[in-house]
Parts: sequence; C-alpha cells; structure tokens
Amino acid sequence: MGIKVRSLDTPTTPTPTTAPHDAAPRPTPAPTRLDDGDSVARQRSGASPARAAMASTPLAAAFAPGAFGASVASGAKTHASAAPPIDAGATPVFVVANKDYRPATTVVATQPKNEQLGAWLREAPLHFPNTYENTDKQAVRREITAYLQSYAQHYEGFGGFWNRIIDSLVALFTGAHVDTLAAYGIKSQADLAHLSPRQAMALAEQIVMDAATYNDAAIAEDKTGRLTPEAAALADTMDELGADQVLEGSAIVCRNYAEAVIAVFDVLKGMQEPGTSQLNNSYIKYIRSFNEGATHAWTAMFTVQPDGSIMTTQGDATWNDAGLRYATNGDDYTEGKKGVRRYYLDHAVYLHSGSHPLARWLEGLVGLDFVPMNSIGLEVLEARGGVEAVCKTLDALPPSLRADAFVRLAPAAQIAVQALRPIALFMPPKV
Repeated sequence: MGIKVRSLDTPTTPTPTTAPHDAAPRPTPAPTRLDDGDSVARQRSGASPARAAMASTPLAAAFAPGAFGASVASGAKTHASAAPPIDAGATPVFVVANKDYRPATTVVATQPKNEQLGAWLREAPLHFPNTYENTDKQAVRREITAYLQSYAQHYEGFGGFWNRIIDSLVALFTGAHVDTLAAYGIKSQADLAHLSPRQAMALAEQIVMDAATYNDAAIAEDKTGRLTPEAAALADTMDELGADQVLEGSAIVCRNYAEAVIAVFDVLKGMQEPGTSQLNNSYIKYIRSFNEGATHAWTAMFTVQPDGSIMTTQGDATWNDAGLRYATNGDDYTEGKKGVRRYYLDHAVYLHSGSHPLARWLEGLVGLDFVPMNSIGLEVLEARGGVEAVCKTLDALPPSLRADAFVRLAPAAQIAVQALRPIALFMPPKV
C-alpha cells in the first residue's frame, strides 16, 4: 500500500509519517501536509530487490541528489550556498540561508539589469489558487494590527511573565521556536512601519501560520488515488478564500499558505514609512515543484540590492507551522534536503530571466531521477542511458551555459560526468 508523504523533501525510502501538530507519530500512515491535492506523492511500502541492488551501485551514488557545488578535483562536498550565484542575464542572484538574509536596501526604486526578471518580481501571483486575488487588503491590514496588539497583550504584565515561562517550557518539550517575533526584533505596533526584508518575511509567515490550519480533508483520496468528491468540493471552496479569510482561521493547504504569505507581505510593504522603507525593492514569489508524483508550493523572498544584484532566500509557512501561537518549527527551507528546494528556485529564476535552455535542462533532469521525490527509479535511469544520458543533456546546451549547468549537478554526479567528458567542455568559454 502506498504511503502519502509530507513534502518534496522527504527521502525516497519510506519513513513514519508525522503531522506537524502531532506529539508523536501516527500509528498508521495518513494524509498530512501533502502538498496540495493537485497530485499525490506515493512511495512503495518496500523497495524491490532490483531497486535495492541498484542502491549500492556506483550509478546510484553518482546520481543521488546532493548539495549543489563541489570541489570537482577532489570530489569534496560543500554546502549548497557555496555554489556560484545564479547568472540571470548579467544579474547575479545570491542564494543565502534565512539567517544570512540581510540584503543591502535603499529607498530608491532599483531594478535588476535583467528587465524580464524584474518584471516577474513585480508581477502579482494572479494564477491558481485565487487566494491572492480574492484578498481584501484593508481587512488584512486590520488583522495585522490586531495580531500585534494580541501579541503585546500576551507578553505584557504579570500574566505575560507566566506566559513566557509556559512558552519556554512548551518550546523545550516540543522543539518549537516560541516568541519568534521578539527573536526578529518585532515587539510592537511601532515596529510595523520600519521592517527589514528579513523581519517582513518572518512576520508575514508567522501571521499566516498562527491563523491557518492544514486542511487534511481537502487531500483525501479514493482507492484509485483521485481526490474524493468531498475533498474536491472542499478544495474548490478553499481556493476561493482570500488571505483575509485565511487570517480568520480557515483550513487550507500549501498553495493557499504560500499565496496568503505573499498577500500579507504586500500589505506590510504598504504599511512602511515611504521615506525610509527598506521594502521598496523586496518581493515574495510563489515557488512550486513540478516533479513527477507530487506537487508542493512555498515562497522565496527576493531583494534587489542597490548595485542591481539580487539576494534571495526561501521559506515554507506550511511546514514551519508548529501549531502554537507565536511559534515556528524554525526550519530553513532555502536548500531543502539534498538541495531539492534550491533546484526549483534555480529553475524559477532561469525560467523568468530568459535563460530558458537552463530551465528546460533542469526540467529534463526530473526524468533522470535527479529529484528525491521523483517516482522514476534508478533502474529506469539506467535504462535511459545513465550517466551518458546526462552528458548528452549538457552537450546539447550552448557552450556558454554548460559551466553554469555543470556546477548544479550533485557532487558525485559531477565526478561521474567527468569520467565520460573532458572537464574543459564544462569550463566557461574564453573571451
């Protein structure tokens, strides 16, 4: 029997399913934050003998998705953030961890040199679902104000003293990060008008996480793997809710979480002091996986810096929801397990910057089992040509793009590719 998995970051071997709001793993697998009900990710309850045998082969090691970037000569693995910036048409895009997201800001409107990328950043998410476009922004503004008032009341006076003690104990036993607003330096209404990009991202996510609950019923399936009629009806209703309705306590799934975060951020952006706003050149974008067998949605924060370069990081309100007031699980989804989140971020940037060959190249790797959640097995990869197949995808790229593509392979895959192709083929062409 197949097991639904929680997100595209889940390893390819079956693991016990634990819902974020549960204190302990459920005794039987059940739908939890699977990503959206657009399609359902499934895993076999046990690996086949052929797959198990493949797992120990050099081919399996070569194509296991891993952190981007490596010391190619030695094969030494480095953290994904060590990869070079995304080259988006003369606009470098620096991908950093949440804790390092402190971009340079200016009150002057600044655009990246790549006009196509700049247009995408400014574009509203007017696509399915309709969470963003159906938002009453004045209502969201009132909800934000009420949220900060309730936060201040929760922690003020004698009662606030005990609330802090209780929250500290809850954090100790649950692993949740409680009072995250204070951790980001957001303590009162006055702070709302002077947010940094990092603060605005954290606050937008926290407001949505504290208001919404995950709608497991909206992803319920029948025996054929299709949504039940009841689930489909719930999803249709859910996808018409505006972010203001989400903040009233609606049950939603990942795509609605993502669009609600964008809507809250846009309202926060409009609440800044015009002459000193640090958010003039910051945007939150909707990122969606497209791998076979599962879909998921989350957000990425982009800030155009004064020199025209871009700094970005990723967040996931769906998976960071600790189910506790003013709390988060505190996980950083910038890279994701084995670099899979970065894979989709890179794809989104390439796709919207005019670097379509690299966007298509990344999509092609899905069919070659480069993404952990891909349902295509290693035996299928070997049947399709294995390492040679990947080499051919690199050969088909324009020479100017090969180096940028090569460094985005898993480290072991880089070594395997080098065994069949001279390294010079993947070096930047000399000018």
